[in-house]
Amino acid sequence: EALKQGWSMVFHFLPKAFKMFGKGIDWKMEKESFYDDKYIPILPYQGTFLYMQARALNAKNIVEFGTSFGISTIYLAKAAKDNGGKVISTEYMPHKVKIARQNIEESGLSEYADIWEGDARETLRNINEPIDFVLLDGWPDLVLPIFKLLEPNLKKGAVIIVDDVQGFQPSMQDYLDYMRKP
Repeated sequence: EALKQGWSMVFHFLPKAFKMFGKGIDWKMEKESFYDDKYIPILPYQGTFLYMQARALNAKNIVEFGTSFGISTIYLAKAAKDNGGKVISTEYMPHKVKIARQNIEESGLSEYADIWEGDARETLRNINEPIDFVLLDGWPDLVLPIFKLLEPNLKKGAVIIVDDVQGFQPSMQDYLDYMRKP
């Protein structure tokens, strides 16, 4: 399904290509409704990288911001299963939550992944356990607020992975500044 959407994504971003690969585009200029039915998936090599990083870290408590239809969640849930842990992921759009849960169920990994429906700025306030591994792959302009929400629960040595930094750098500049000047 994600591959079938490839051309619509290409045509959406084609007029913005020079900006994306230059200084990046500002998320605030995006029409968010365009993404309502889009998978916005990580690529297979990225999923393999996420899996390998989580496994190498022996991450048991994994948090993901931005489930979409659950592709990255499946890679993380496989690592959680192999490590004896669990993924908590969050998605704002109810129809995406439903499909993500189905996709994860079909993968046989639903026991290792919980998807919390709603605004991550609220749902992720309920994390009480130390976090080993974080994937920040939701709305680019929310990366810093979500990171700050999770930061008190990060274990020493936790790994944080942020997707789309190059393409949406203007929207993530506050996050980049925060991380570069702790």
